[in-house]
Amino acid sequence: MEKLNNYVLFLLALSVPFYEINHSILKYLLFQNIFPLLILYYFVFAIVLKRKFITGKPGKLSIAVVLLFLTQVASGLFAFDTDLAIEKIYVEFQFTIIFLVVNGLIINNDCYEYIVKGLLVGFVISCLIGILQYLGFKQFNIFTTAELNANAGLVSESRSLLVRIWGPFGNSLTFSEYLAVVGLALYSYYRFIKKNRVIAFGLIAVAFFCIALTVGRIALFSAGFSFLLIEYLYAKGTSYARGFSIVIAFFAIGLIGFMLLSPGIQDNGNPLITRFSNASQDLKEGRLNLWVKGFAAFSKNIFLGVGPGNLHLALSSEGFPMTSAVIAQFDGQHVENYYLTILYTYGIIGFYFCLRIFYFLVKYSYRLFIRLKEKSIELAWGGIMYGGIIALIICNITNPALIFEQRIKMLFIILIAVVNNSFLSVDRKAFFERGKLFVNPFRKKAVKIS
Repeated sequence: MEKLNNYVLFLLALSVPFYEINHSILKYLLFQNIFPLLILYYFVFAIVLKRKFITGKPGKLSIAVVLLFLTQVASGLFAFDTDLAIEKIYVEFQFTIIFLVVNGLIINNDCYEYIVKGLLVGFVISCLIGILQYLGFKQFNIFTTAELNANAGLVSESRSLLVRIWGPFGNSLTFSEYLAVVGLALYSYYRFIKKNRVIAFGLIAVAFFCIALTVGRIALFSAGFSFLLIEYLYAKGTSYARGFSIVIAFFAIGLIGFMLLSPGIQDNGNPLITRFSNASQDLKEGRLNLWVKGFAAFSKNIFLGVGPGNLHLALSSEGFPMTSAVIAQFDGQHVENYYLTILYTYGIIGFYFCLRIFYFLVKYSYRLFIRLKEKSIELAWGGIMYGGIIALIICNITNPALIFEQRIKMLFIILIAVVNNSFLSVDRKAFFERGKLFVNPFRKKAVKIS
């Protein structure tokens, strides 16, 4: 039964990029039926193997997830359109239950190993599909032109090759976010646990190459920043630390310089360069207007927000230019920023519990990550997710895939479950060395682990 449990987690991690692929049996076997199948398996697993209905370790992170869902329900009770709110609440209910199930299925270190292997296989297949799309193999486009997301339309008129790939996602920005998060997790696994630099740097190089082909600006920045961050933290206290500090400084200076010089290079005809150099223009013309209108709607109910499924109606009522047809099809329900979307939709209360989820994710994964230099790494599985979590947090500042993309939500569930179980499985007094000072990243002063 434990072996079967490992394979379930392996398939769950592997199938993240393939949930919504049209013209594929995967759509029906994995995504459409994943909720009832997982629930059925969980109860069989709980009764036969664990002999109890509640498995896994709850902890503060799991509690924050549940409290966020309860806030979503409360927010829906005060929404303008309760029918839309109920539809959205049901979707969030499914993901909350799936998280609790996945969290309960992780019962030993083998589970983490199978999850990482599943992520690896899914990552490699996704990158291969994306590269073949770029090379012009139309059989691997998967989606028709009508099915592609609007942001996948960047093409070059001067040649027949695609300039922007979308992989198995049909959405270039979502694909780039997946590549950044999973690529960094796999890099950390092979770099810090397996100690195999060849595979580690090979995987991260492929990740950066494919992200560049998606022309995902925020994903490329978040992946680069997170990569330098984890390398610096791992090298901290060694002679390499100063070198990484210099590299991070040059990375920041180079980025600022590129943004300052971008007006002079965006007319060179290269759509790749133009895409990156138009970042400030996108902010002024699109996002700021959305944020202002969203805040006006949020201010009418600051504690519970406009309600799930009602953000597009609230934006329209505040004068945001949306036709009735656009409103009817606006499934994204976001303002081009995940955190503001949560604030506007679920109010201050929902925003607070959302911040708690990210706070514990960063805190737990960081504490585990700093132990990767030690020999006792079998309990530090959550540490390899640290770089990916940082990248995910940065990506959702301008690409709120956690709102509208179910595959990124499923990936997020896996990250939370791994970090939560990994951290709560350790004997913290022994694992962090009793009496040793631990440098808390959120405070300047060192605190003692108790």
